[in-house]
Amino acid sequence: MALRLKAIGANPECFCSTLSEVQQQGLDHYRQLIDLHLQSSSQQLLGAFSKTDQLQGVIALERLNGALRTHRGRIWGLLVDPDCRRQGTARALCQQALESAKQMELEKINLELTGEAVAALHLYRDLGFRIESIEPLAFKLDGRYLDEIRMSRCL
Repeated sequence: MALRLKAIGANPECFCSTLSEVQQQGLDHYRQLIDLHLQSSSQQLLGAFSKTDQLQGVIALERLNGALRTHRGRIWGLLVDPDCRRQGTARALCQQALESAKQMELEKINLELTGEAVAALHLYRDLGFRIESIEPLAFKLDGRYLDEIRMSRCL
């Protein structure tokens, strides 16, 4: 939770949740999410750690529900500690998530990001993701509108 709070605090325009929403969810919410991912074969939560075992980043991968959608997955929740950015952590997490998706025999991966998450947009494009749609005015942060970009990649 501390990592999420720090990342949202540093760049609130890059997230689909506000700092106050995350603070209200509390630690139990995140413990339940972690437990859910640990118990599920269709969901994974991956982390990047420093040599001293400090959490530097996380990413989640899940298989979509429903018989007609189980060939698809979704990446969400990519976070990197602001102090650890520009070191390849996000790229390594994304590559591991894509490798996990292949092991889960997924055929297509979807993700969403705000239009302000320029570094993430470039990273995802470098990894082969393509924009499928843009929803203008999807979020409103401090009186400013943010677009939501939906991207996908076939495996």
